[in-house]
Amino acid sequence: MENYRTTYNNNTISTNEALKHLGEMFKTEKLNIEQIRTDVTSLLLDIIETKDSMISITVRKHLAERLNPVFAILYHLEGVSPQSSDQKQGGEGVSKAEHPKFLPSLLSRKNLTARKN
Repeated sequence: MENYRTTYNNNTISTNEALKHLGEMFKTEKLNIEQIRTDVTSLLLDIIETKDSMISITVRKHLAERLNPVFAILYHLEGVSPQSSDQKQGGEGVSKAEHPKFLPSLLSRKNLTARKN
């Protein structure tokens, strides 16, 4: 019986050490993924929100539409459900957030006509 307890205790210690090591590995990987997710999100938003006059509203709309699945995956990795928000045309009175917590949504016809006027 004593031999059984010794083996059990050794296995328990080994298991606890292995779990601790796995936890540290997962924590490191989570930090790496969070950094990558943040970088990718920032780069994609910079592409969509560019102030270049050569990129029309139609192109921005197309980019936002094509990148929505990417943003959904990135926010799923973070564990936060995505929230929609209207895209804003750059100009006076429009501030650019450093790292907004939203998914770009498509511009409605009403918003497009209002912005053209």
